[in-house]
Amino acid sequence: IGRRSNGTFYARCDWDDCGRVVDLKATDFWEASAEAKKLGFKLAKDAEGKWINFCTEFCKTCYFAPQVTIKKKK
Repeated sequence: IGRRSNGTFYARCDWDDCGRVVDLKATDFWEASAEAKKLGFKLAKDAEGKWINFCTEFCKTCYFAPQVTIKKKK
């Protein structure tokens, strides 16, 4: 959840492959957080303990899933 210089709030999905942004009608951070949750945003902490947001459970799962390496035999 972020705040623009004009005072409006937005929620952005922190998974780089998504990047969905939703404008919020809230007037303070706590209202923005509640509104984002009502819109389906999922909160989680990353490995460093920093709060991050995801617009769906799919984005949250993909963010935390380890990368897959495919090896081909020659």
